[in-house]
Amino acid sequence: MKKQCVYFLLLAALWAGSAFAENYVYLPLDNTIAVAAHKGWAAEAFAPFGYKVKTVDLSTVKISGATAAMLDRGDLNFSSAMAYMATDYKLNGFDTKVIWAAQPTIRKSVLVFGLKDSPYKSIADLKGQTVGSIRYCCGYAAALEIFNHAGYNIDTDLKKGAVRVWIAPSSTQIQQALLANKIQAASDHLQVTAHTEAYLQGLYRVLDTLPENSVYQRYGGRAYYFGTVKWIDAHPELAKAFAQLVDKTKNWMINPANREEAAQIIAKDLRIPIGVARFQNANLEWSSLAPSEHSWDKTVESLKQCEKEYKNLGEPLYLKKSLSDKDLEAFVDKRFFEGGQYSAFSN
Repeated sequence: MKKQCVYFLLLAALWAGSAFAENYVYLPLDNTIAVAAHKGWAAEAFAPFGYKVKTVDLSTVKISGATAAMLDRGDLNFSSAMAYMATDYKLNGFDTKVIWAAQPTIRKSVLVFGLKDSPYKSIADLKGQTVGSIRYCCGYAAALEIFNHAGYNIDTDLKKGAVRVWIAPSSTQIQQALLANKIQAASDHLQVTAHTEAYLQGLYRVLDTLPENSVYQRYGGRAYYFGTVKWIDAHPELAKAFAQLVDKTKNWMINPANREEAAQIIAKDLRIPIGVARFQNANLEWSSLAPSEHSWDKTVESLKQCEKEYKNLGEPLYLKKSLSDKDLEAFVDKRFFEGGQYSAFSN
């Protein structure tokens, strides 16, 4: 009996070892990661460290704060957001750091749009009306600037504006409300799948775009990849591999010769219509793909200017509390930028 017990204990130990021997890195499934995974580059990036890749589809996550919880638990190792949203994590006490940053985005990254057959032909017609947007996200940030440039303001947490704002949990809800005439316009990305489909079907009219040389275009709309301080400090070599993977994939996707192939991959692997994927990636007028920002100094300065300029626009997020220059400098991990110990851009 004693020998049998020892035998079964050994079997259990071997089973447990085989079950948990494989290490995984968990990547957010966006257009860039979909291409990287499809081309085999993601697997190649982490194989030298003994890690396999699992992608996490965040489009199915509907609960506010779920992404932060997943990062904290280790169910997700990296996430992405534009500056406005990325700094919101820090403002709310979540300990993250940036390991990759993009250069400025395009003016058409965020737009104010309405239904093509509605009586609202320009944003001047929206005074006293309701615009749908997502709080602490690109659409709201851009709306502050677009309407301010037009001479009147939108609702904020601190005061009422000439334009009411309906805060939605997602772009899909904004689309549904717009099609049902519950709101008169939206401020959001047309590159979001739900809106792209409606736009390509001729249902939308663009009412206005970001002003020339806007705060959002220069600073607020830049994309960032980040992770928790705890995980990145424990796995700097994996964070470097990820930053290099993003840089390699973005550069390949930006090349006009590769855009159709990228669109085909995105359509297949993210299960979206090919016309939508082409609009998001292959259409040079609308694609918001931006190359890597190599400079730590420029990345930090961009975040500082973003906070300063949005304060001037009356954004309550930064008026209520803000990050110091020192906080922002710590938020961007210098090790992963040009000249750093784990730079993705060093030979």
